[in-house]
Amino acid sequence: MKDNPNKWLDAGISNMLKKPAYAKANTTILKNMLPQKMSAALLDIAKPLLEVINLSDERVTRSAIMVAVAIWNYSIITDKKAPSKPVIDGLDKKTITTTIEKAFRGYIGERVFTDLLNRKKSLYPDNYRLIGDFDLNWNETKSEFHLTVMTSD
Repeated sequence: MKDNPNKWLDAGISNMLKKPAYAKANTTILKNMLPQKMSAALLDIAKPLLEVINLSDERVTRSAIMVAVAIWNYSIITDKKAPSKPVIDGLDKKTITTTIEKAFRGYIGERVFTDLLNRKKSLYPDNYRLIGDFDLNWNETKSEFHLTVMTSD
């Protein structure tokens, strides 16, 4: 069996990241150094919904993703720390947030709405990219799907 040429490097980085001085680097600096795939981020937010539905049902899966998009954008629009963006500044934020609150709180319930909102804020607190649209495509057997996300930047 061949020796892994990177084993010493891998072990060194792993050990370094376990030290308290690097704990913040592990969660913040390294995380922010890598480009964030918005499709993966959106699936992270939608995960609690996706775990309880039949993923081969396109209509239901699309609805779950749509809820996650609405929660994602709602989180950004209502965040006072969000950087100013022309796409947000030109919106009637009160009308949009009221519409989202009424539609989705009634559709998924207050607890789920709040849980998903808190999930976005905890997993992606500094990601202020608005989601404009998404596309879902299933394979022929409907056993897998591919998510493409279009953002404001």
